[in-house]
Amino acid sequence: MLKDKKVFIFDLDGTLSKSKIPIDRGMVKLLAKLTRKAKVAIVGGGKLALFKKQFLKPLGKERANLSNLFLFPTNGASFFIYRKGWRKEYEIRLTGKDLARIKEVLKKALLEADFEYPKRVFGNTIENRGTQVTFSALGDRAPLPFKKEWNRRRDIRPRIVKFMKKILPNFEVRQGGLTSIDITKKGIDKGYAIKKLMKFLKISKKDAIFFGDAIFPGGNDYSAKKAGIKCVKVSGPKDTKKLLKWVINNWKIEKN
Repeated sequence: MLKDKKVFIFDLDGTLSKSKIPIDRGMVKLLAKLTRKAKVAIVGGGKLALFKKQFLKPLGKERANLSNLFLFPTNGASFFIYRKGWRKEYEIRLTGKDLARIKEVLKKALLEADFEYPKRVFGNTIENRGTQVTFSALGDRAPLPFKKEWNRRRDIRPRIVKFMKKILPNFEVRQGGLTSIDITKKGIDKGYAIKKLMKFLKISKKDAIFFGDAIFPGGNDYSAKKAGIKCVKVSGPKDTKKLLKWVINNWKIEKN
């Protein structure tokens, strides 16, 4: 499936790095090399500030071709390209009415699902990211070990998401990462981002490939599969590195 691909699209958390943790040096080197040979896009649930901290800052230490790099924060609700600085191509923001409605339904959903508030919360549990509302069960700054433990023992997000989808038909509601739920405008997801990217680059589906750790029904990467491009499910950053090494070392990607 890696043969003849011109555009490589990646989920961020769970694919290129662990949840909200900056990509490591090995991944940085591989991605920088890839940008010098092909188009690279990153689609994640975080806002642009998190993309900069988690991805762009580490990448800055390498000789990456930023003009070949495309960023889609908040699950494709915004799109940034590099032209002597990061420039916004589009942004689909939530209105004040949208935000009020989402928060109202979220609170009802938590009660309906018998959500047990943790004794210790790290930061904000409800974030307004402008283009997306994100609920984080342990707070937006929760350490990874705590998130893993909550996900393993107390994850009731499927019940919360199911309830919210019934009440909010005009919005996308999906699980994100280990402890969060992301809500955007209807139709805004990673599949939407991929279609926008293909139109922007004027490429066909056969030219692109997506890498993610949640490419299954209900997973936050599944919309990429529904967009009609080839998808590769990875088990984590180590798995992604193996595939990237093979691509860079064994396959001749046509330079852009």
